[in-house]
Amino acid sequence: MPKNKVRVSVIIPAHNEEKYVKRCINSVKLAAEKFGGVVEIIVVCNRCTDRTEELARKNGAEAERIWKIAE
Repeated sequence: MPKNKVRVSVIIPAHNEEKYVKRCINSVKLAAEKFGGVVEIIVVCNRCTDRTEELARKNGAEAERIWKIAE
């Protein structure tokens, strides 16, 4: 087994998901405990107008805000 632990990024796309983002992040954290490597959780907030970003950060995820994607 290599000296460095495996690193995994979990990217969660979100649009006004304040009702579900905490449960989703907690599910990823639970799976990450069994994984044994390093896991980062990134929530990509696509034009969210609710508290999705705030709740994602509060629950330990990095949150990136996207307002426009180049065409």
